[in-house]
Amino acid sequence: MDKFSIKILFWVHNPPVLPLFTHKPILGGDYRLTDYRKMFCITDVLGAIADDKSLLLFNTIALSSCDGRNKTLLRKLNLTRKQFYSRISRLIKTGLVNRRSGEYSLTSLGRILYNAQTTIGSAVNNYWKLKAIDSFKSDQLPKEEYTKIIHSLIENEKIREELIVEPFCRY
Repeated sequence: MDKFSIKILFWVHNPPVLPLFTHKPILGGDYRLTDYRKMFCITDVLGAIADDKSLLLFNTIALSSCDGRNKTLLRKLNLTRKQFYSRISRLIKTGLVNRRSGEYSLTSLGRILYNAQTTIGSAVNNYWKLKAIDSFKSDQLPKEEYTKIIHSLIENEKIREELIVEPFCRY
């Protein structure tokens, strides 16, 4: 194994402690983020999909029934060029989307965020069912009955697991 491979293995198992995000000038007052080793905090990542058009663009790339090219995305989403490029630039800079051969696709972080976002969307769609579950006091119901109520109301398996496990764990 050469020195480069050893350094890579060491870095993967012991990543350097870097600030999560910095706005310090790079190279004499330039505030552009050009360092690929930078890490982002959760507000940067979630901020990239915070507005409706960015979320729509992100979801369209994730589901990509089109060819993923910018002209097709522009037409399909009815965005102006400036809206499209400012949003796609932010998605790329936060590491959610990458571009290869003119096509956009989700990165590993983007796929994880997409799955989490769909789970959150499912929870929001089940808001009133979750409110009904909250009205039951899990301390006063046997675990089996509480589990039956959750299974009868909630269809999403990830949400079911969270609801069944959490009330009986004391943090």
